[in-house]
Amino acid sequence: MSHQKQEVIDKLKARGALWNTHWHLAGRNWWKYKGEESYNLKAVDVFNVSKYHSLAGGTPDGVEMENFTRKLRDDLKLNFESMTYNRRSIVLASYLAALDRLFFFGIITVPQPDPSLMAPGQPWRPDPQKMVITLRYLSQQPTVEGITYGRWWPDLNTIDVYSARGDGTLFELPQLVLTLGHEMTHAWLGIFAYEDARDRLLRRVLEVEVDGGHGRYFYEQWYFITRTLVKLLPEVSRFREVLADLYGDLQTARTVDEHVLQLEKEEQEQNERDAAAGSPTTPGHPSNVTMENVAWFDFTYFMIIIGALYIVGGIWSDLRLPPFNCVMNDEPDDYDSIYGQGLTPTQLARKGVIRMIKWLLVLYVLGYFFGFW
Repeated sequence: MSHQKQEVIDKLKARGALWNTHWHLAGRNWWKYKGEESYNLKAVDVFNVSKYHSLAGGTPDGVEMENFTRKLRDDLKLNFESMTYNRRSIVLASYLAALDRLFFFGIITVPQPDPSLMAPGQPWRPDPQKMVITLRYLSQQPTVEGITYGRWWPDLNTIDVYSARGDGTLFELPQLVLTLGHEMTHAWLGIFAYEDARDRLLRRVLEVEVDGGHGRYFYEQWYFITRTLVKLLPEVSRFREVLADLYGDLQTARTVDEHVLQLEKEEQEQNERDAAAGSPTTPGHPSNVTMENVAWFDFTYFMIIIGALYIVGGIWSDLRLPPFNCVMNDEPDDYDSIYGQGLTPTQLARKGVIRMIKWLLVLYVLGYFFGFW
């Protein structure tokens, strides 16, 4: 491995160690006050180092890949669904650690050898003190339409894997392995991929407004993992099905990303020509929106909502339907005892709304300071 690639991996490991103790400060403003300004690995860097330099990438480590394949093939012969819930949880954690070793340099779970774990399961376990994320193996998916296999919760720094469908039917081991790879891809990019422009972050990593968290490099990484599993165990039909479905999504994500990058390049060239001619560039364009400005946009949207609440509160109070559990009658003494002066129901309601707004602003400021927003 070249010195440059080793330097990238060292940066990833350092960030993983920092994340282990600072993830609760992350939220959407993590990049603003991360305290590590030198970290600048973009989604493409994080993906490429995994694809070309992990144990499963580039020239795969033959021994590691063979051991993983042999253990998984042996486990598939067992009746995984008949095991106890606790035993299945242990097996799942071992596959989390094994996938981390193969694709993510062991940065996510810091795998430790566990020779005591015989069949089923991989001979690895996450280090509970050093692992970057938390794994929860839940007994059943939430009651929603369709099938939910798992979920990455950035605000909780947790991967959820569901053991069964809503009707109680247990997922088989191949699907659980795929779910782990899928959610680990979310965590890998969500924690380690930095983009200096908000629209590029959405397009390449999150796509929260378009496709439920699946940006271009999510598909790149997820396709790489799934294709590797198909190469190792081509007889597993579930691996082949998912890979076939992924191909079209990956091509679409690549096309969109490359098209937008071309537009950004053309816009940058135009801005440079305008600057040379003494014409200022247009401020506030999405390509100029940095992560440092996201908090300001969030605050602006918050103030708009507060303004709307104030208007609704005013209309509500004009209708003499104050949203408080206060006694309302025509005796001014009641209002005198509360505020020291005679107030009508409308005035009392407005005072209550103003108080509510003030407390919401206080909570927002405190939440922003402690990193909850």
